[in-house]
Amino acid sequence: MKTIVISALAGWLMVVPVWAQESPDDETFSDALASLAGSTDASPSFVNGTEVEQDLLEWVNYRDNDTEAPFASYTDFLNRRPNWPGNSRIRANAERAIDENVSTLDALRFFDGSDIETGQGAVAFANALIADGRSADAAAMLIDVWTSDALTTSSHQAIINAYPEVVAPYHEARADMLLWRWRTTDATNVLPLLDEGQQALTRARIAIINRAGDINDREELIPERLKDSPGLHYDRFNWFADRGDWTQASIILTAQSTSADRLGIPWRWGSWRRTLARWHMREGNIDLAYAFASDHFIAPDESNYADLEWLSGYIALTYLKDYNLALTHFERFDGAVTSPISKGRAGYWLGRTHEGLGNAEAAIAAFQMGAQHQTSFYGLLSAERLGLTMNPDLVGGEDFGNWRTSQVLDNELVQAGLALLGAGERGLAVLFFRDAAQSMSRQEIGQLGAMFMDLEEPFYTVLIAKTAVRDHLIVQDAYFPIHPMAQMDLPVEPALALAIARQESEFRTDAGSSVGALGLMQLMPATAQEVAGWLDLPYGRSRLTTDWAYNAALGSEYLAFLTREFGDSPVMIAAGYNAGPSRPKSWMDERGDPRRNILNPDPVDVIDWIEHIPFRETRNYVMRVTEGIPVYRARLTGQIGPVAFTDILIGAAPVIRPVARPDRDVEAPPVPVETDLQPDPDLPPVRRAGELAPTGPTGPQSIRPVARAGD
Repeated sequence: MKTIVISALAGWLMVVPVWAQESPDDETFSDALASLAGSTDASPSFVNGTEVEQDLLEWVNYRDNDTEAPFASYTDFLNRRPNWPGNSRIRANAERAIDENVSTLDALRFFDGSDIETGQGAVAFANALIADGRSADAAAMLIDVWTSDALTTSSHQAIINAYPEVVAPYHEARADMLLWRWRTTDATNVLPLLDEGQQALTRARIAIINRAGDINDREELIPERLKDSPGLHYDRFNWFADRGDWTQASIILTAQSTSADRLGIPWRWGSWRRTLARWHMREGNIDLAYAFASDHFIAPDESNYADLEWLSGYIALTYLKDYNLALTHFERFDGAVTSPISKGRAGYWLGRTHEGLGNAEAAIAAFQMGAQHQTSFYGLLSAERLGLTMNPDLVGGEDFGNWRTSQVLDNELVQAGLALLGAGERGLAVLFFRDAAQSMSRQEIGQLGAMFMDLEEPFYTVLIAKTAVRDHLIVQDAYFPIHPMAQMDLPVEPALALAIARQESEFRTDAGSSVGALGLMQLMPATAQEVAGWLDLPYGRSRLTTDWAYNAALGSEYLAFLTREFGDSPVMIAAGYNAGPSRPKSWMDERGDPRRNILNPDPVDVIDWIEHIPFRETRNYVMRVTEGIPVYRARLTGQIGPVAFTDILIGAAPVIRPVARPDRDVEAPPVPVETDLQPDPDLPPVRRAGELAPTGPTGPQSIRPVARAGD
């Protein structure tokens, strides 16, 4: 039976549980959730609620570390709702609740096939295994936990107290593992268990990681036999890289990148390795850039492998002109990625490489592979390379059936998410909607997305659509929803404003960032106040996260300012919005101007210009925003045309300012769109990557002896 109804409230559609409408005097689900704060009740109840709402109370309560419920209460819940998100926290509390009253059989059943969450759980599992005559299995499990898991102080002590002799040979390995993860407090717990030399090494590494003032003194105490520890080199490398001494960081990385053993845990070096490789590429140190990108020793299923293989291929193709070498790296990249964004990237660069090799048929096949993903930056470029028309599916408007009568409302995760959403617990609702989307069919994603749009909750629409994309299920209306802001009288192209808002907040009205940006278009308060002054509007900080139209008015006006600064190139506008207007100006001074206009008829290659943006966040931001513009143009106008993505990027395509087209059910006349977007034959061709000169003679500092981390 459907457990929700839809009612209108102040012009907004809201999900309201049936019971909430019966009597204004009845306790609401929101009240019941609020009553959990500070409560010691291990079994909260809500007499007016549905089964899902009652279980939600238990879910919230059992995830609280202060709850002390019997082991059976936790396991009953886990058996009843095994697929609810965040159940690992409930399992952790259940492990702590195992006592002498829990039978060996019940303990073995509980741990069978499941991850161990706590040290107390490891001890309980070991006890059960030994009682079952499986001492060797118990020892292997304890050693694995001790050398692999971060443990609280109490969990650490539980294992030491119960099985000290089993884990004694592995204290050094535990300390090393924790320090690779920068778990310095946990590593401090291991210090008393180490020999004198290992204590000195551990204390020095802790000092480096914590940026302490006595780093040099600590390093002096390390025995000679331990000074070549890969972990110590890694910590020193990070210290130099983090403080901006990339020359010293490069010296260390060069010395260690001769083998996986020298690196210790190769993938841990990957993030800074990628940054330094790109830095050397921009500075013109191409051989070193390629070496840093390619000599990574990272396994294909580990973090940073795909990024570094792509970067290796890019350097080999663009600078070294070694097409066979580039092909090897791009094929490795393709084999390691699955997302539409990355598959589009793989297809495009494989196509470019095959063109360089003279393999016309292989190039076409690669571009065709990339062009299957026209919601992605490089997928659009692949389609353009083939002279294709945009995929008509990008227009959207697909009918998935009436969500109000669909089975999607019978999904317990959806029901739980709606109950939490109705109670104002928007963050917790995310967990349930995201998990629900992971197991849904494309039709169900379409229905759920339509429901959220009808409820005026586009943030959750994007959330489930992006979740579904991981399984290659693209629902256009949900993946690129049309927010009501498109119907405002905006000072910029609606497609640009939508693409920016989608990337900034995923259309979340109350969004906030760690740096203080607020609302739909993630405005910094000072910027918002300044723009409000331009428009003669009163400034209200609280309105930035409560009034999306106010936020959109200010954000779009700032986009109009950037358009006046940079013209119609969304690359520059997006870069300025993300990194500040001064940065793309300085990048143009360094690398050239990728915009094509009367004053700049010979622009540098815009793709390579983007790939040379120094900030990874801004590079990604520019790609994600710009890929959304042709998609939103199709969605807003209902029309498609040739994929002329490069002209959009360089600001040479006509700006389209249509009235927003309804998503569903309403037929609107098409808005005429100029589709003759081919490059002007009278303008010179765009320069390719090989003609893109590196920046001036500001390269890395001259090589000097390796410094200590404290120098």
